Amino acid sequence: HPVSASGLTRRLDHLLLHPVFGGLIFLAFVTFFFQAIFSWAGPAMDAFAGVLDDAADWTLATFPASWATSLLADGIIRGVGAVVVFVPQIALLFALILFFEASGYMARAAFVVDRIMGWVGLEGRCFVALLSSYACAVPGVMATRTIPSPKDRLATILVTPFATCSARLPVYALLISAFVPATPVIGPITMQGLTLMGLYLLGAVSAILFAAIFKRGMLRGASLPFYMELPPYRFPSLSSLAIQVWRRVRIFLVKAGRVILVGSIVLWFL
Repeated sequence: HPVSASGLTRRLDHLLLHPVFGGLIFLAFVTFFFQAIFSWAGPAMDAFAGVLDDAADWTLATFPASWATSLLADGIIRGVGAVVVFVPQIALLFALILFFEASGYMARAAFVVDRIMGWVGLEGRCFVALLSSYACAVPGVMATRTIPSPKDRLATILVTPFATCSARLPVYALLISAFVPATPVIGPITMQGLTLMGLYLLGAVSAILFAAIFKRGMLRGASLPFYMELPPYRFPSLSSLAIQVWRRVRIFLVKAGRVILVGSIVLWFL
């Protein structure tokens, strides 16, 4: 437990790091996290989809009917729409992760999850790397450099692909929107948000399960004590968050967008 000059920090840590209430708050945080991805991003996604559909319909109605017009409207414009429509969810995913990381809560969450990670032979620091993998597995693997134990580091690297990275989010969102009704469950929590959380938890459970197998097999060995400096609570800089979110969204648009756009054009030809 950190020694801090701030009485507010001590009071918050007394609650957030509590053996019982800390876990409940973390569970509520995870539930809010995935519900927000659906509830808050939904209007922006609908707006983007509507604008691009209107642009495609205008193209078909304005230009002469030909294969070039159809390619432009159905292959390129709607192909771009297949990428852009998921930008709000991707942006919100990164914004929430970066916000809670910069605010100081992510380090506390690592301590809370350390009890669960200890059951499989890992430490709480591995949680930070696994959580980064939910954005992308590459920075998740890079984040394992902070894990001092070589065997824990290798076990974490081997299970990071089980984390549901942002590239899978559009697929999950599409399937959930098509097959799961937006039925309210508890207050603002809907069945769609709980389904998305369940899919993410399935990846987390799979990662923990295989980490336990690795740690009891070829990577067997005593884990080092877990220690981490807890940063003070602070309100993140919104301009800095916006820049970091934009950089990650741009990577998604450039790398995933090119593949989806080419795939849409190929499908149009087929």
